[in-house]
Amino acid sequence: MAEAVVYVVLGKIAASLGRDAINAIGKEASDLLEAENNMKQLEIEFRVMKAFLIQVTMCSSRNLAFDAWLDEVKRVSHDAEDVIDGYEYLLGQSNTQGCSSLKKLWRRSKHAGGWRSITEQLKQIEVRLSKLTNMRDRYGIAINVEEVNHTSQNGQLEHALDSTCINIEDEVVGIEEETSWLVQQLIHGQEERTIVSVCSMGGLGKTTLVRQVYKKDEIKHNFDCSAWISVSQSYNIEHLLRELLKQLQEKEKDIPRQVGTRDAASLVQTLTDFLQDKRYLIVLDDMWGRDAWVLEP
Repeated sequence: MAEAVVYVVLGKIAASLGRDAINAIGKEASDLLEAENNMKQLEIEFRVMKAFLIQVTMCSSRNLAFDAWLDEVKRVSHDAEDVIDGYEYLLGQSNTQGCSSLKKLWRRSKHAGGWRSITEQLKQIEVRLSKLTNMRDRYGIAINVEEVNHTSQNGQLEHALDSTCINIEDEVVGIEEETSWLVQQLIHGQEERTIVSVCSMGGLGKTTLVRQVYKKDEIKHNFDCSAWISVSQSYNIEHLLRELLKQLQEKEKDIPRQVGTRDAASLVQTLTDFLQDKRYLIVLDDMWGRDAWVLEP
């Protein structure tokens, strides 16, 4: 759900801006200051988008123009999340212990180009958000308020589902070794079903790393189907399973898509049957506990 994606992004923005790392590096670092200012502006833009998306995401009475516009909103949301991960990664790299002068560390930092890249990407996202807002007004994309109220009362807006993966070319520097290792695990790993865990403290670029691998052509060609979903702390198993089926079946033409009314047991059976004899890649992002590994009712 696009609205839920924006919630995740907002959380990361707030966490980034609240840290002391900016002051530690030094306010004279103009690139870092500009990135901070643009992060604040991005937060404002996303708050406006969230207020709108919370009303429209769950509506079933949508048209082609709405769906096309919503897809673009999702792409911007995911791009923004990756930029924020990159922002936090560079903060962590710059805040190195054992240096007598943090300002000197900044001037000598090999990541100066990375800060400039983050600043430019933030500006581009702000422009894209502005254009999307104008596009919404230009084409009169509206919502069914009564339907929105009904879905909100049913609690369907509480779960963070990440229904699309990003399509960006910019990559965060400094994780080439980890990227190569993960690619090798997916392509040349064991033949049977395998779980690969990517774990660390928050803000170190886990999502960025996995997405860079996920979008590689060599990975796409190595699997029959793939899906990327965000679990979040308060997940709903049926919503996760429905989103999983939707993404995995994206390339299929003869598979029924009416999964909205099925219960969890039926969804699990459909998923099991579909994945039989297939080579598949499923990414579960934003996981907070081991229980979420078991997608069963």
